[in-house]
Amino acid sequence: MTGTDFKKFLQSKDWELLQSSYTKDIKELMPYYDTAVEEIEQSSVMHIPPEYRYPLALSTMLGFLRNFRASTWKDCADLYEEQFHRWILEKNSAENVQIQTEIRNLTGKVAKNTKSIARSSRATAIFTGLMYLGL
Repeated sequence: MTGTDFKKFLQSKDWELLQSSYTKDIKELMPYYDTAVEEIEQSSVMHIPPEYRYPLALSTMLGFLRNFRASTWKDCADLYEEQFHRWILEKNSAENVQIQTEIRNLTGKVAKNTKSIARSSRATAIFTGLMYLGL
């Protein structure tokens, strides 16, 4: 078929019939397709252990497969456990930094209050001494 013949075909009734038939077939098959995709997705998740069937774990493990860091679900689970452990360490580290900052701030406040108490105690001692001397 030459380019001219193909252009004639695209302008013919045969093309319109083919297109409408295709569109009709697609519309009729779409519900079955959606159901099939859902069944495939559900069945593919069923072989994953229940402790990994939540969005964060699944999306992370699928990322490992897409990026070729893992080739089996077992590899994915191992990598996920390592990643999850890293996330926990990072979270704990950030919390420790925040706690240390708060302790440092509180220590500074305690030091200021201690100096203030020392000044007050010194003034009280001087005043008490002067009163004792009768001045």
